[in-house]
Amino acid sequence: MKAAGLLPELERICHANKDAVQGPLNGYALLAAIALVESTGGVNNYPNFEPYWVPEGTAFTIEGKIQKGRHPLTNSLVNARFLKYGMAAGCSFSSWQILYHTAADMKYSGAPWELWNDHFAIHWVVKLLNRIHETGADTIEKVADAWNSGTYKDRIVPEAYIAKLKAAYDEIIDGA
Repeated sequence: MKAAGLLPELERICHANKDAVQGPLNGYALLAAIALVESTGGVNNYPNFEPYWVPEGTAFTIEGKIQKGRHPLTNSLVNARFLKYGMAAGCSFSSWQILYHTAADMKYSGAPWELWNDHFAIHWVVKLLNRIHETGADTIEKVADAWNSGTYKDRIVPEAYIAKLKAAYDEIIDGA
């Protein structure tokens, strides 16, 4: 099985870690599809600043209105990470664009920029995918929703993202 458009080293990483991904979905196709959507298969693998994840970041409700009251950045741990690492704490990294805060919440204790290395980040990407699966995400649509918005169980449904990830996943599976 091969995903068209993945950089050769990224493809090797996806193949090497396919069996570590739990759940009913194809581990290789899932890792490859996320990388294709998030970083054009590793070509655009650079930190992505997420303005929501810094103090005074902008958060929106499902209706598109600015939300202030329940913003997660009232959390002292998130603020402490920002004070320690600056804007890098508000970035996602690697070909899979894993958010630093997400990795840190899963017990990652290193600097955000270390997640830029795909060989290093894959451990945290697989851990996150397995955590998503444990919440009941058993379809590509649910996994895509959770990957993009944190959970598939809320009112935030990133339909365009879900469609892109599903199309990439299906193309990889159908091309097998």
